[in-house]
Amino acid sequence: PITTEKLEAVLNKAQRHFESINKSPVNSVAMPDPIWENELIVKAKEYIWNNYKKPISLVEVAQELSVSANYLSTLFRQELGQSYINYLTTLRMEKAVEDINAHPRKKIYEVVEAVGYVSVKHFIHVFKKERGISPGEYQKQVLDSRLSANR
Repeated sequence: PITTEKLEAVLNKAQRHFESINKSPVNSVAMPDPIWENELIVKAKEYIWNNYKKPISLVEVAQELSVSANYLSTLFRQELGQSYINYLTTLRMEKAVEDINAHPRKKIYEVVEAVGYVSVKHFIHVFKKERGISPGEYQKQVLDSRLSANR
């Protein structure tokens, strides 16, 4: 038979493991996980996933959840190990890459609009900072790789 202390230790270890997975860069924008995450973070992530295609702010998300922006900001850092804006930016960049991969001939301004940016210039700056190349260069790489794969 297992003791209560051993069961609690195993459950705590599992929780720490899953929390570390959710905080890792690979899963930095993982879908909400209601089993392991704080309820407000789950709701915030759901709202962000459902609205990232439009300009949204921390204040807007906080109002949706009936909490202060400061509290939500602190919660993001504590629970996810990153800021709200970093979470949103990472999600948008991942979605932009998916969009370019799926539609490599799509105009960059269309990708920009599809992922919630209002400024093409700002999007290009952020994309280049995150990916190391401009979205146009990335798009060209995708097209070139498809062309060479078809030869």
